[in-house]
Amino acid sequence: TRQAAAGAVREVGGRHGRTAGRFRQLPLIAIVGIISVLVTTLAIAARVVRFDVARPWQFLMAMLQVGVLVTSVVFLGPVFGPLVAVFAFAGLILAISGRLFLEFDKVAATAAVYWRITPEEARGFIRHLVRSERKSFMVLGLTKTARLCVTLAECARSREDVTLMAKPIAMLSAVFDEDAAILAPRFDRLLRWFGEPPEKAMWIADVLTRAAQITPGSFDEVLQGIERFSGELEEALADT
Repeated sequence: TRQAAAGAVREVGGRHGRTAGRFRQLPLIAIVGIISVLVTTLAIAARVVRFDVARPWQFLMAMLQVGVLVTSVVFLGPVFGPLVAVFAFAGLILAISGRLFLEFDKVAATAAVYWRITPEEARGFIRHLVRSERKSFMVLGLTKTARLCVTLAECARSREDVTLMAKPIAMLSAVFDEDAAILAPRFDRLLRWFGEPPEKAMWIADVLTRAAQITPGSFDEVLQGIERFSGELEEALADT
């Protein structure tokens, strides 16, 4: 009976010691957690968190981030290790949100210059555009929609024109997996070549969609063919 009691005491004491040892690790947990969050935040802010072997610096940063998190989980145990991963994930979310906000603010300021309005008005216009057509701009998101608006503004399109043209361009971008900011000036040239107002932008999008459906080749090849034909026709008319 005495031996059993002594064994129970030793077992309880061992558990208490292990628990106390884990709590003594809290300063180390905090240090590792801070390092993990900082590495994650800096990597996201610099846009280097990607496993691209062709770019050694980006690959090294991504591996460093993963290494810090794995080390935290392994050496800090199953109780405190996941806490560090949670801290790092929170830092990742904050970094992404901050970077997207700064990008959107910068792009909206560029649009404001072309439209001769304040940056606040430009941000409000783009947000209203996205909210009014959530389904159309859901794939692009706020920042890419802002870039689309800037590209159209560079084509001397007013805010009223952008309201009419951004939706069909966004739809074509989503359906055919095209970059909306690259597609926008090509779409603008076609609209001008057909001599149609911005109100006919959806009709142009329908024409392009139908042409892509009945023509062998990709959507980009269809666009190239139309652009080539329009250029040759303009040259022929100029020679007459």
